[in-house]
Amino acid sequence: MVDILTACAHTRDMEAGNRSGYHDLVRERTRILAACAVTTALLAVMSWVALPLPVSPVPVTLQTLGVYLAGGLLGPRWGAVAVVAYLLLGLCGVPVFAGAEAGPGVFVGPKGGYLVGFLPAAALAGVGVGIVRGRLRGALELAGLALVLLPATVAIYIAGTAWLMVVAGLNVGQAALVGFVPFLPGEALKLAAAVALLRALNSRVRRPVTRAS
Repeated sequence: MVDILTACAHTRDMEAGNRSGYHDLVRERTRILAACAVTTALLAVMSWVALPLPVSPVPVTLQTLGVYLAGGLLGPRWGAVAVVAYLLLGLCGVPVFAGAEAGPGVFVGPKGGYLVGFLPAAALAGVGVGIVRGRLRGALELAGLALVLLPATVAIYIAGTAWLMVVAGLNVGQAALVGFVPFLPGEALKLAAAVALLRALNSRVRRPVTRAS
Protein backbone atom coordinates (compact mmCIF):
# COMPACT_ATOMS: atom_id res chain seq x y z
CA MET A 1 0.00 0.00 0.00
CA VAL A 2 2.82 2.37 0.92
CA ASP A 3 4.53 1.58 -2.37
CA ILE A 4 1.34 2.37 -4.29
CA LEU A 5 0.91 5.71 -2.50
CA THR A 6 4.55 6.57 -3.08
CA ALA A 7 4.20 5.78 -6.78
CA CYS A 8 1.06 7.92 -7.02
CA ALA A 9 2.79 10.82 -5.31
CA HIS A 10 5.78 10.47 -7.64
CA THR A 11 3.48 10.45 -10.68
CA ARG A 12 1.68 13.55 -9.41
CA ASP A 13 4.99 15.35 -8.90
CA MET A 14 6.08 14.42 -12.43
CA GLU A 15 2.82 15.70 -13.89
CA ALA A 16 3.18 18.96 -11.97
CA GLY A 17 6.75 19.29 -13.22
CA ASN A 18 5.62 18.61 -16.77
CA ARG A 19 2.91 21.27 -16.50
CA SER A 20 5.43 23.74 -15.11
CA GLY A 21 7.86 22.93 -17.93
CA TYR A 22 5.10 23.36 -20.50
CA HIS A 23 4.14 26.78 -19.11
CA ASP A 24 7.79 27.83 -19.09
CA LEU A 25 8.10 26.76 -22.72
CA VAL A 26 4.97 28.72 -23.68
CA ARG A 27 6.28 31.83 -21.92
CA GLU A 28 9.67 31.47 -23.63
CA ARG A 29 8.11 31.01 -27.07
CA THR A 30 5.82 34.01 -26.49
CA ARG A 31 8.81 36.13 -25.51
CA ILE A 32 10.75 34.99 -28.58
CA LEU A 33 7.88 35.71 -30.97
CA ALA A 34 7.38 39.15 -29.42
CA ALA A 35 11.10 39.89 -29.85
CA CYS A 36 10.93 38.75 -33.49
CA ALA A 37 7.92 41.00 -34.11
CA VAL A 38 9.70 44.00 -32.61
CA THR A 39 12.81 43.27 -34.66
CA THR A 40 10.77 42.93 -37.86
CA ALA A 41 9.15 46.29 -37.15
CA LEU A 42 12.58 47.79 -36.49
CA LEU A 43 13.82 46.55 -39.86
CA ALA A 44 10.84 48.20 -41.55
CA VAL A 45 11.44 51.53 -39.82
CA MET A 46 15.15 51.42 -40.65
CA SER A 47 14.37 50.77 -44.32
CA TRP A 48 12.43 54.04 -44.49
CA VAL A 49 15.61 55.95 -43.64
CA ALA A 50 16.91 55.99 -47.22
CA LEU A 51 19.50 58.23 -48.87
CA PRO A 52 19.53 58.03 -52.69
CA LEU A 53 22.93 57.80 -54.38
CA PRO A 54 23.52 59.41 -57.78
CA VAL A 55 25.88 56.60 -58.79
CA SER A 56 23.73 53.64 -57.73
CA PRO A 57 20.14 52.44 -58.21
CA VAL A 58 20.21 51.27 -54.60
CA PRO A 59 19.91 53.82 -51.75
CA VAL A 60 21.83 53.87 -48.49
CA THR A 61 19.56 52.74 -45.66
CA LEU A 62 19.83 51.59 -42.06
CA GLN A 63 18.59 48.10 -43.00
CA THR A 64 21.95 46.39 -42.61
CA LEU A 65 22.24 47.79 -39.08
CA GLY A 66 18.87 46.21 -38.33
CA VAL A 67 20.05 42.89 -39.76
CA TYR A 68 23.16 42.91 -37.56
CA LEU A 69 21.03 43.61 -34.50
CA ALA A 70 18.47 40.95 -35.45
CA GLY A 71 21.09 38.21 -35.60
CA GLY A 72 23.22 39.55 -32.76
CA LEU A 73 20.38 39.89 -30.26
CA LEU A 74 18.07 37.03 -31.29
CA GLY A 75 20.69 34.50 -32.39
CA PRO A 76 21.06 32.87 -35.81
CA ARG A 77 17.77 30.97 -35.82
CA TRP A 78 15.35 33.61 -34.57
CA GLY A 79 17.27 36.47 -36.18
CA ALA A 80 16.72 34.74 -39.52
CA VAL A 81 13.05 34.21 -38.64
CA ALA A 82 12.64 37.95 -38.03
CA VAL A 83 14.25 38.71 -41.41
CA VAL A 84 12.02 36.14 -43.17
CA ALA A 85 8.96 37.80 -41.61
CA TYR A 86 10.18 41.18 -42.83
CA LEU A 87 10.75 39.89 -46.37
CA LEU A 88 7.36 38.18 -46.46
CA LEU A 89 5.61 41.36 -45.35
CA GLY A 90 7.22 43.24 -48.21
CA LEU A 91 6.50 40.46 -50.67
CA CYS A 92 2.82 40.54 -49.68
CA GLY A 93 2.57 44.26 -50.38
CA VAL A 94 3.27 45.91 -47.03
CA PRO A 95 5.54 48.94 -47.76
CA VAL A 96 8.46 47.92 -45.56
CA PHE A 97 11.28 48.15 -48.10
CA ALA A 98 13.48 51.17 -48.86
CA GLY A 99 11.44 54.05 -50.21
CA ALA A 100 8.26 52.46 -48.80
CA GLU A 101 8.27 50.01 -51.69
CA ALA A 102 6.70 46.57 -51.63
CA GLY A 103 5.68 43.63 -53.77
CA PRO A 104 7.43 40.94 -55.84
CA GLY A 105 8.77 43.56 -58.25
CA VAL A 106 11.27 44.77 -55.65
CA PHE A 107 12.87 41.33 -55.55
CA VAL A 108 13.44 41.25 -59.30
CA GLY A 109 14.74 44.83 -59.32
CA PRO A 110 18.20 46.13 -58.35
CA LYS A 111 17.47 45.90 -54.62
CA GLY A 112 16.45 42.24 -54.71
CA GLY A 113 19.87 40.73 -54.14
CA TYR A 114 20.51 42.82 -51.04
CA LEU A 115 17.15 41.83 -49.57
CA VAL A 116 17.84 38.14 -50.12
CA GLY A 117 21.32 38.61 -48.65
CA PHE A 118 19.79 39.81 -45.39
CA LEU A 119 18.77 36.24 -44.55
CA PRO A 120 22.22 34.59 -44.46
CA ALA A 121 23.62 37.80 -43.00
CA ALA A 122 21.34 37.62 -39.95
CA ALA A 123 22.29 33.98 -39.40
CA LEU A 124 26.01 34.74 -39.75
CA ALA A 125 25.75 37.70 -37.38
CA GLY A 126 23.97 35.51 -34.85
CA VAL A 127 26.60 32.80 -35.01
CA GLY A 128 29.45 35.27 -34.78
CA VAL A 129 28.08 37.30 -31.89
CA GLY A 130 27.27 34.06 -30.07
CA ILE A 131 30.94 33.09 -30.28
CA VAL A 132 32.15 36.43 -28.90
CA ARG A 133 29.47 36.93 -26.27
CA GLY A 134 30.73 36.31 -22.74
CA ARG A 135 34.21 35.33 -23.91
CA LEU A 136 35.84 38.72 -24.52
CA ARG A 137 35.94 41.95 -22.56
CA GLY A 138 36.85 45.55 -23.22
CA ALA A 139 38.64 46.44 -26.43
CA LEU A 140 38.89 42.77 -27.37
CA GLU A 141 35.11 42.47 -27.27
CA LEU A 142 34.70 45.48 -29.55
CA ALA A 143 37.28 44.14 -32.00
CA GLY A 144 35.75 40.67 -31.86
CA LEU A 145 32.23 41.94 -32.57
CA ALA A 146 33.44 43.99 -35.52
CA LEU A 147 35.33 40.99 -36.89
CA VAL A 148 32.44 38.52 -36.63
CA LEU A 149 29.99 40.94 -38.27
CA LEU A 150 32.15 41.23 -41.39
CA PRO A 151 30.95 37.90 -42.89
CA ALA A 152 27.38 39.19 -42.59
CA THR A 153 28.38 42.34 -44.49
CA VAL A 154 30.11 40.27 -47.16
CA ALA A 155 27.04 38.05 -47.59
CA ILE A 156 24.78 41.06 -48.19
CA TYR A 157 27.06 42.70 -50.74
CA ILE A 158 27.94 39.52 -52.60
CA ALA A 159 24.24 38.79 -53.08
CA GLY A 160 23.49 42.43 -53.94
CA THR A 161 26.25 43.00 -56.48
CA ALA A 162 25.74 39.57 -58.07
CA TRP A 163 22.06 40.34 -58.65
CA LEU A 164 22.94 43.80 -60.01
CA MET A 165 25.09 42.06 -62.62
CA VAL A 166 22.03 40.09 -63.70
CA VAL A 167 19.36 42.79 -63.75
CA ALA A 168 21.55 45.63 -65.07
CA GLY A 169 23.83 43.63 -67.36
CA LEU A 170 26.99 44.78 -65.57
CA ASN A 171 30.34 43.05 -65.30
CA VAL A 172 31.97 42.40 -61.93
CA GLY A 173 33.91 45.66 -61.84
CA GLN A 174 30.93 47.79 -62.84
CA ALA A 175 28.64 46.06 -60.34
CA ALA A 176 31.17 46.61 -57.56
CA LEU A 177 31.47 50.32 -58.45
CA VAL A 178 27.73 50.93 -58.21
CA GLY A 179 26.68 48.23 -55.75
CA PHE A 180 29.50 48.03 -53.20
CA VAL A 181 32.10 50.82 -53.22
CA PRO A 182 29.65 53.72 -52.65
CA PHE A 183 28.31 52.00 -49.54
CA LEU A 184 31.64 51.47 -47.77
CA PRO A 185 31.71 54.69 -45.68
CA GLY A 186 28.12 54.23 -44.50
CA GLU A 187 28.69 50.54 -43.85
CA ALA A 188 31.68 51.33 -41.65
CA LEU A 189 29.51 53.66 -39.57
CA LYS A 190 26.72 51.08 -39.31
CA LEU A 191 29.18 48.40 -38.24
CA ALA A 192 30.52 50.70 -35.54
CA ALA A 193 26.97 51.46 -34.38
CA ALA A 194 26.09 47.76 -34.36
CA VAL A 195 29.16 46.92 -32.30
CA ALA A 196 28.36 49.62 -29.75
CA LEU A 197 24.67 48.64 -29.50
CA LEU A 198 25.38 44.92 -29.28
CA ARG A 199 27.95 45.48 -26.56
CA ALA A 200 25.49 47.62 -24.59
CA LEU A 201 22.42 45.45 -25.14
CA ASN A 202 23.85 41.95 -24.95
CA SER A 203 24.37 42.31 -21.22
CA ARG A 204 20.70 43.26 -20.80
CA VAL A 205 18.94 41.15 -23.42
CA ARG A 206 18.59 37.41 -22.84
CA ARG A 207 19.06 35.53 -26.07
CA PRO A 208 16.37 33.01 -26.99
CA VAL A 209 17.29 29.47 -25.99
CA THR A 210 16.73 26.84 -28.66
CA ARG A 211 14.90 23.89 -27.14
CA ALA A 212 14.04 20.53 -28.52
CA SER A 213 10.43 20.40 -29.67
